[in-house]
Amino acid sequence: MYAALIATAALSGPAMADALTPSSYSFDQATGQGTWSYPDASFTKLTDGVLGNAGWGHNEGSEWAGWSSKSLVNIDFVFSSFVNVASITFYSAQDRLDDVVLPSLSVFSSTDGLTWVLQGGLETPPNPANNNHYQSGGPATELVIGGLDFVSRYVRVAATSNGPWIFASEVTFDGSAVAVPGPEAGAGLGALALGGMALYMKRRRKNEVIA
Repeated sequence: MYAALIATAALSGPAMADALTPSSYSFDQATGQGTWSYPDASFTKLTDGVLGNAGWGHNEGSEWAGWSSKSLVNIDFVFSSFVNVASITFYSAQDRLDDVVLPSLSVFSSTDGLTWVLQGGLETPPNPANNNHYQSGGPATELVIGGLDFVSRYVRVAATSNGPWIFASEVTFDGSAVAVPGPEAGAGLGALALGGMALYMKRRRKNEVIA
């Protein structure tokens, strides 16, 4: 079924990218406590449409999920149906290299939420040019992972730290929904497969008789 979905998406050709909304997500590292608390206990902060500012402390960190002293944080998103992911935007922040620093990112897909396949990523070398005052009211930094083209229900965004803290206020997905074949389509594909097998067996028996 998964292979058929990929084939269907490929045959349908490129589609206009739309915003895709995950049905849920989780992460494998506990959020941290610093100047303020940066929790995401209800797992809604990264998909609620509320963006933080360039300065993570502009609103006392209320829009941000933050992880301290964690070298890697895996954030696993689940969609209600298969989607074709074209790009992912990770909204983050940086104030200085010994505090909150923009992370590097890797994207993985999975058919079952257990086995993951690397699909792309974005290296973000530590650079003081990315610094913003921690109370800056400007727009958050957008880390865009483009050039993706994969079909999945499970997407992992792995954030690798380049400093003491990783911060995220939102993760957005662009792409298109993938139509799942209904029972009628499944029956048609099954009939086609059986017909092909019958033709193969008929030709095989004919060749055996000639031989």
